[in-house]
Amino acid sequence: PPRSTLFPYTTLFRSDKNYPSALAELTLAQRRVPSDRQIAGLVEKVKLDDERQQAAGKPKDKTKEDKTSSSYRLITRRVQNADLYIKDGQDAEDRGRALEADGQSLKTAGRLTEAETKLKEADGKLKEAEAKLKEAEDEILQAEGVDKESPRIMLSRARLLDARKQPLKALEILDDYARRVVDEEGEGDKLRNNIAYRLKSTKENKKAAIAKALADGDYAAALITVQEGLALDAN
Repeated sequence: PPRSTLFPYTTLFRSDKNYPSALAELTLAQRRVPSDRQIAGLVEKVKLDDERQQAAGKPKDKTKEDKTSSSYRLITRRVQNADLYIKDGQDAEDRGRALEADGQSLKTAGRLTEAETKLKEADGKLKEAEAKLKEAEDEILQAEGVDKESPRIMLSRARLLDARKQPLKALEILDDYARRVVDEEGEGDKLRNNIAYRLKSTKENKKAAIAKALADGDYAAALITVQEGLALDAN
């Protein structure tokens, strides 16, 4: 909608503080005009105000854990293990993708034997990456078995979803985390900002790749990139 139509939205959340309704309206407006920075800025503001309002209404003993309890120590161990597995998985995937690219380059150059070796090595690394992420999943499930309400588990779950190339689901969890938790150290915000930044960069890179493929007449490559982008973010 034109900028003038934003008046009802701004009035709604400033006067009534009905943030969920305002957010729903602004999200719809953003889908219609995704390039409008004013709408994007309002979406972020309303989300933060909504999260602050909901977190403030939560009793503090519901969002803080007893650091002297045995359950806290157990969850700490599981979450730390999960985060280490996630990092190992991401490292293995990065290595696998690099080997995969090398293998495809060798294949294009006609060096088929070397290409086959590289691609097999890449496949092994990618399988290792998924195995590491499965280990992380198991650690998170064990942590949930101790106390599924622990906010630290939500952060670890978001990291795992991000590693599995599901940033939107990770951001949904972090939105819920922000509404539930009085996050004095800002861990959730830091993680959400990192994921949102990478998502935006990835989308911009894919748009550029699509434009280049279309300019080159490589419609098959353009279609593949479009499908990859839609899998990442249908919007």
